[in-house]
Amino acid sequence: ELPSIYRGADVFVLPSIARSEAFGLVACEAMACGVPVITTEIGTGTSFYNLNAHTGKIIPPCNERELANAIIETFLNGEREGWNKNARRRTLEEFSLDKFLESWNRLLIGFVG
Repeated sequence: ELPSIYRGADVFVLPSIARSEAFGLVACEAMACGVPVITTEIGTGTSFYNLNAHTGKIIPPCNERELANAIIETFLNGEREGWNKNARRRTLEEFSLDKFLESWNRLLIGFVG
C-alpha cells in the first residue's frame, strides 16, 4: 500500500530539524518509488542518500523560506523527471537487499579474518 501512496506524490519533503530524527528511512522509501526528495542537512546521513540537484534538494534546517523555495523550484526547473529516475536508480544501486547482504558479508569477513 505504501509504494502506491509514495508514487502518487510529486515530491517527498523531510524537513528534519533534530539529529534524533536520524537517517530518514521514509525518504529512501520514497526515492525507491521514484519520488525526488527534499531533505535538510542535519549531519545524520541525508546527504549520503539524497544527492543535491541529482535525486532532489538538500537545504539547511529551520529555514522555512529555503524549504518553500526548494519545493517551488522542484516544480519550476523541469529537472524533477530526471530526479525521479535518479532517485529510484540510487536506492536500487545503494540500498537494495543484495547491496546490504554484500556489505554485511564484507563486514563479517573483516571480523573473521
